[in-house]
Amino acid sequence: GPLPEGEPQEQDSAFSNLTAASNLANWPQAPNCKLVMRFRDQGGNLQWFVCSGTMIDAGVVLTASHCVYARNPNGTNIFAFAEIIYVYPAWDGVTPNNTGSGPDGDDVVQNFGWASGTFFSAGTDYINTGNFNADVAMVRLSNRQPGQLTGWMGWWTDANCTNTDRCGSRSFTNYAYPGENCGGGLHNGRTMYVW
Repeated sequence: GPLPEGEPQEQDSAFSNLTAASNLANWPQAPNCKLVMRFRDQGGNLQWFVCSGTMIDAGVVLTASHCVYARNPNGTNIFAFAEIIYVYPAWDGVTPNNTGSGPDGDDVVQNFGWASGTFFSAGTDYINTGNFNADVAMVRLSNRQPGQLTGWMGWWTDANCTNTDRCGSRSFTNYAYPGENCGGGLHNGRTMYVW
């Protein structure tokens, strides 16, 4: 079954109207990634979690801070950065069958293989206080740069988007591998959905 999905997140909207993404090897689905993170808790035990992320250049994944720095997910005291994060761009949900221990050297992972990283960037506001308004982080991949194959989303900001009247009318699209315990097993972390 799926691994726990990081730490509980605030949810302004319920996961509704999710549609399984198709054509994963094509843009704009291809740069979206399944993440598998390995942490060591304060008792010295390995803990595995899953998240989603998006390539923002050839070798950097944008994700949430709770995916790179675990505070106390499900009551397990970790309060540390991940030891390693495995990244599966446009993962087809099939191989490897168990993403709970990272890939084997001979695993063929569709659609763009796998990469890993051990260098992470997350803001101190989330690390120190758990503030979900500061829940954004990056993973620098160290063994390969799959964004050269998938493409990437890049960076964007809009300083004029300062109020909900101006910004609330905009439409945003999100691709992710939800692994929440909801929908009778619908969100099992193995399927990319678009919202």
